[in-house]
Amino acid sequence: SKMFNNRQKSLKGSLGNFMVVIVFIVQLTEYYCFAIMTWWPRLSTDMRIYAIPILICFNFLAIMLMWSFIMTLLMDPGEVPIYWGFRVGDPENRRRRYCLMC
Repeated sequence: SKMFNNRQKSLKGSLGNFMVVIVFIVQLTEYYCFAIMTWWPRLSTDMRIYAIPILICFNFLAIMLMWSFIMTLLMDPGEVPIYWGFRVGDPENRRRRYCLMC
């Protein structure tokens, strides 16, 4: 059972890494299609006056998106505090509850 747990953990880690790669590929594809294929060629035409501000804004937003995604990957998600919960019920039979519905 210990081997199964290790295999399950490595599978979850691999799936998580795979999803990170998928998100990076989607973001790079979006950047390539919008910035490089659509607006970059217009820098050498009369559309330059529109292309420059659009590319500046899009590059800024793309950098912020990647920065946010990378910082999300690197941050610790935290944990539930030890004594988190609330007590419900009559004063004699109070049980700790973690869900407001049950």
